[in-house]
Amino acid sequence: MKQSFTRSLLVSMLMVFGLTTAWAQKSVLNESFTGKALPEGWTAGEYWDFTSGNAKFFAPFENGADTLITPLLDLSELDNVPSAKISYSLAANAGKVNEFKILYRASADAEWAEWKSFTEATDGQVTAKDALPAGLQNVQIAIAGAYKGGGDSRIYNLSVENKTEAANAPTGFRTEDLTTTSVTLYWDKCSSTKILQYNLKVSTKEM
Repeated sequence: MKQSFTRSLLVSMLMVFGLTTAWAQKSVLNESFTGKALPEGWTAGEYWDFTSGNAKFFAPFENGADTLITPLLDLSELDNVPSAKISYSLAANAGKVNEFKILYRASADAEWAEWKSFTEATDGQVTAKDALPAGLQNVQIAIAGAYKGGGDSRIYNLSVENKTEAANAPTGFRTEDLTTTSVTLYWDKCSSTKILQYNLKVSTKEM
């Protein structure tokens, strides 16, 4: 499929063009707990509190544990490899730190598998992001908190979205009807589907 683009250019005839593509950014989950209550469709044990506008884990005894679980998420709307992003904090207390394990499963009756584990103290709020395991059509995520004598432990945001990366570059790029004020550009649509945009760079110098 040929794509055509024509516009005025106030540059000389010595021009260099660069063309790249970008994925449409989509998200199937973006929860920040600002409602100060357990979000609809989520489940949580008794040792999670939401009244401060985030998810605070507060098991009051050594090795106390509790989970915070998302609804089952449909990943079919994501165009690219899905990734999860979590913002959290783990404060130390006399050298001890609580633990967050991030678990996932492909259906509501499947076994949980561990995806990430956070066991080190943070300097305030930090964010971790990585691709989810390949091949998932659906996913449910659980945040398992474990009390190890540490200090304040909170989850600020959990999101699941496209993994950020460029799509395949288009091919067959060429110019026609080049003048000092205009040019017509042609290219073949790239093999990636559901492209958000084409990014065109125009320069009078080599890029």
